[in-house]
Amino acid sequence: VNFAPVADVDTNPDNPVIGARAFSRDSQVVGGAAAAFVRAQQACGVAAVAKHWPGHGDTSKDTHVGACTVPHSLKRLSSVEFPPFAKAANAGVAGMLVAHVSCPALKSGDEYAGVRDDGKLPATLSRGAVDALRRISGANERYRGVVFTDDMEMGAMVKNYGVALASAAAVAAGCDAILMCHGEQRQKDAIDSITDAAASGVISEQRMAEAHANLDALMDRYCAPPPMEAPNAEHVLTIVGSAENRRIVEALLRDGGK
Repeated sequence: VNFAPVADVDTNPDNPVIGARAFSRDSQVVGGAAAAFVRAQQACGVAAVAKHWPGHGDTSKDTHVGACTVPHSLKRLSSVEFPPFAKAANAGVAGMLVAHVSCPALKSGDEYAGVRDDGKLPATLSRGAVDALRRISGANERYRGVVFTDDMEMGAMVKNYGVALASAAAVAAGCDAILMCHGEQRQKDAIDSITDAAASGVISEQRMAEAHANLDALMDRYCAPPPMEAPNAEHVLTIVGSAENRRIVEALLRDGGK
């Protein structure tokens, strides 16, 4: 898995975190480049993950440090921020990554897993934001790729929610995989929180089954071991212990590996 392409549109020159990571300031250019990137990478057997839904291009803060908001209307989002993700989805992108940006236009109003989707939640925890992502292609078929969170140890999350509560809320909201990139104890806390939420029904069996199915599909396509033929013993013996290989080993031993 490669967590690329960046599908954000670089519309804010004061953005401290996207900038040169974006393909362009033009939504259509970003969409075309993202789709081409997805097709090329996945043709080589590497799963692509488009980021950072619902669009991190027009923010003036860095979610690595703290919270920020995408304040635009659904009409604006649909015309600028969303099209690159739609093109990536239609190109068959294996996954999408959701950012820790709040997006009031996508709020659902639901309460679940200790949070309320009131427009202030990061998209990572917002059922409305994740559901909008699942509908991004515009067709009746929902997007069935893996939805990843951004790193849950970023400032926007740890300073406001804590990784344990946030991890369970993210899965309840519709995310399939939690990224936890640094602390082992926080990883354990997240696992325990999700396990407890699933056992108590805070995360439904249906939601857990959907997440497993999406992850299994990605694993089956990109992580299955390649088919292997039984080795030919005679051919192996021409390589293992061959005179050429022995000369290399002897030279290494003689020169001390220099």
